[in-house]
Amino acid sequence: MFKMWWEIKGHLEVKNNKLYIGGKSSEYLAKKFGTPLYVLNINRVKENYLRLYYSLQKYLKRQLVILYSVKANSSLALLRVLKNLGAGVDAVSPFEVFLAKLSGFDKEEILFTGTSVSNEDMILIGRKAKINIDSLSQLERYAKLAKRYGFDKKISIRVNPEKGAGFISDCITAGKEAKFGIPKKDIFFAFKRALELGLQPIGLHQHIGSGILAQDLNIFLKAAEAILNLAGKLKKKFNLEFEFIDLGGGLGIPYKSSQEVINLEKFGKNLGETIEKIASKANLGNFDLYLEPGRYIVGDAEVLLVKVVDVSKKYVNEIGVNAGFNILDRPARYKTYHEIVNASRVKGETKLYRISGNLCESGDVFNETKYKLRKLPFIKEGDILAILNAGAYGLTMSSNYNLRPRPREIMIDKNKVKIIRERETFNELIATQRR
Repeated sequence: MFKMWWEIKGHLEVKNNKLYIGGKSSEYLAKKFGTPLYVLNINRVKENYLRLYYSLQKYLKRQLVILYSVKANSSLALLRVLKNLGAGVDAVSPFEVFLAKLSGFDKEEILFTGTSVSNEDMILIGRKAKINIDSLSQLERYAKLAKRYGFDKKISIRVNPEKGAGFISDCITAGKEAKFGIPKKDIFFAFKRALELGLQPIGLHQHIGSGILAQDLNIFLKAAEAILNLAGKLKKKFNLEFEFIDLGGGLGIPYKSSQEVINLEKFGKNLGETIEKIASKANLGNFDLYLEPGRYIVGDAEVLLVKVVDVSKKYVNEIGVNAGFNILDRPARYKTYHEIVNASRVKGETKLYRISGNLCESGDVFNETKYKLRKLPFIKEGDILAILNAGAYGLTMSSNYNLRPRPREIMIDKNKVKIIRERETFNELIATQRR
């Protein structure tokens, strides 16, 4: 039988024309646990992490440290698995730091990289994480707080390398239009000022954007080359010893068949050669290399199951499901494509449909836009639809808009299935309100 482009043995498979996730029937999971339902196959997470780690580490003469980007998916059960695999954490808020600590990570395994960072944020993370400085203002304020509260004087500094990449403009995090990091032209002053303030810069960080695929490989490698050269100049100028250099995250996954994921063998070889050549030439010593992937590790490992509750012939074939952009925001926010599979009938005669959510918003659709219809096998009420690649920025960007609860999340671990996040109740939604 013809294989669908998204099928992955042991993860997403078609059996008897129905979708199975991690060996479990989607229809069975939907019936047992209810919908909408996030289904996380932790076995796929482990595969993704280990594939990335070993593909890169074998080409390096130094330690590779993978800091998982919590903002992609902040499920506690997921973090504990990644901790056991040897990952660290990339945190962007104090509560992400708290969650990492709860998951068993210690300070040296957590790097806090915020933007528009307040004094309150820095006081909250305090001694709980290493800190990455995002601006000259933050640098000055952190130095005062460190002196007052006895915080670590060791810091990392984020540079804006002035050239970014990503799948849409809002996900490009470097360049003159990006709000992140200290401009490259000011970076020598930042290090000089840090030393004057009694701080000890031991890390250099950059992040060029999110959703990096095969066509962006050269941009990522050029950025890596640039930050290594910059580190060499900073070391020479200020007699520094870098403990780590952080290339950021952004490694993408294919959301559609036409997209090509980075070839890890080629990526690892080219990256390793680039780093070791420049590190040797610049006498950078034995620093660790940090990467901060999120989407690559968890993006394709989770599926959102929704139930068809309304089939109507309006101006188009309208398919109403029991979820909206409060559950998965990416199509409405970014106009991005997510593969939608009729888990109850994967293949068959197709029609053009609009998959519409249950929120009171015209833009609440799971197609790229409300104008782009999706060709799918015949759909009837009661069918289960699977929205693929929902593991990154699905639950973490969810909301209670229209006073809708966030959904249940389950985890498939080998042959076992367990609930790792409960569906919210009405009382939980109003718990912070006062009458």
